[in-house]
Amino acid sequence: MWIQQFYFELGSIRWRESSNCPPPAILINSPYDPDARRGNKRTRQWTGYKIHLSETCDEDAPHLITYVETMASTTKDHQVMENLHQTLKSQELLPEKHLVDAGYIDTELLVTSAENFQVDLIGPAPSDSHWQARAGVEGTISQATRAFGLRRCRYRGFPKTRLQHIITAAAINLVRVWEWWTGANVFGRRLSRFATLDPNIN
Repeated sequence: MWIQQFYFELGSIRWRESSNCPPPAILINSPYDPDARRGNKRTRQWTGYKIHLSETCDEDAPHLITYVETMASTTKDHQVMENLHQTLKSQELLPEKHLVDAGYIDTELLVTSAENFQVDLIGPAPSDSHWQARAGVEGTISQATRAFGLRRCRYRGFPKTRLQHIITAAAINLVRVWEWWTGANVFGRRLSRFATLDPNIN
């Protein structure tokens, strides 16, 4: 707690000013959850955590979540890729082509993903925001937040938050398998209530 308000300089303890705050990765932002950090992405800001998901995108099967990772909201998206690919490899779920958002791609990752995992990492240049509308996992994030309340954490602390994320992903998979099995959903792509009224949709 001391580092939040004070710093040591020239043999003296000094009071921090607003221009001299600790790095975001260690700055406590909530009195209720010391593990939570201040995050921002584009125009959204929040105090809490960041979840990373990877899912299958086969055309003839339900789109299932195969990887869930909870990290501090100050962690850069691309920092999760090494562990993501290693985890999928250990589970024999590593894809040949991996479609990712702009935050998960850079020159080094393009090379290391191919060399270390034989994965063709495919994503947009950071300035191409239209990619997000085409990436399937954006639909998964939307489903998770709207139908499963993913953005509202029911617990405090990193371990319990991570457990909630894993259980939520498992629940999404169960719903997707059921909808695929009963024909209520077209291979992981959610249909609006209006669209389900179309008799031509199986």
